[in-house]
Amino acid sequence: MFYMGREANEAASLSWACGPMEFEYHIDTEKGFITEWFRGEICLEDICVALQIVQADPHYDPHFNGLVDLQEAMLEIRFADMMRLLDKQVDSPRTSKGRWAFIATDPNNYGTMRMYKSVTDVPLGLEVNLFTTEEEALAWCASLGGGAARRKKADGSGGAAGESI
Repeated sequence: MFYMGREANEAASLSWACGPMEFEYHIDTEKGFITEWFRGEICLEDICVALQIVQADPHYDPHFNGLVDLQEAMLEIRFADMMRLLDKQVDSPRTSKGRWAFIATDPNNYGTMRMYKSVTDVPLGLEVNLFTTEEEALAWCASLGGGAARRKKADGSGGAAGESI
């Protein structure tokens, strides 16, 4: 079963001090896999809201693996922000226990996600892998037994349609 929150093609646009952000997610309950897409400028508040949305979804399971696509995003997150996020996640029973792939093509985003990986591996028990191409990330996800949903591009190309929340 494939599931997306809310109506199809209804994008969740969030706006905070760092700028507008769009977020979509897809939960494949049969494969136990979550795919998330972020676009725009992203700050700590955006990530917290996105986590709340996904974790509140009745189809969410903290043991699912996942992929986070940051190719169209710009992370505006400092180390102190990451530590605050970690503090919120450590004690939550809804925090993911799965293995996660992050696609970060921008050098700034890649560096930020390396920092995230370094602070979450031990306290959260997460296995986080970083990739600079979608192909590498999807191959790693396939090796986990899960298949990431592919968002349709504006020209109609791409895999399964990524529906919006």
